[in-house]
Amino acid sequence: MSEKKKILIIEDNKDLVLLLSNALRSEGFLVASARDGIKGFKLAEEEHHDLIILDLDIPGIKGLTVLKKLRNDKRNKKTPVIIFSNYTEAENLSEALEQGVLDYLSKSDWELNEVVEKVKKALGVS
Repeated sequence: MSEKKKILIIEDNKDLVLLLSNALRSEGFLVASARDGIKGFKLAEEEHHDLIILDLDIPGIKGLTVLKKLRNDKRNKKTPVIIFSNYTEAENLSEALEQGVLDYLSKSDWELNEVVEKVKKALGVS
């Protein structure tokens, strides 16, 4: 059996973290989470994750700053990142895309099962 893929969720909404975590775990993923940018980046530095789901509007270090720090970190330079946020301003979108995010999803436009399917597709898991 192949090794389970690890997902890191950096999101301050505890209910959303719980929903996402449970949905991803039910698909066989290992899930870690952080509710602020400082803790999220620290977790990313300490252990490799196969994919990171990142909100932009989080306490501590904002999501775009976390993303830039990830891209400057040797271990996380190429880690796929999906932005999952209500921040939809064009400036944030273009800045995130410049940092090489895999996808930018607006929370209001996506159902939980669709986000899980995006993660599975990104990681080549069926």
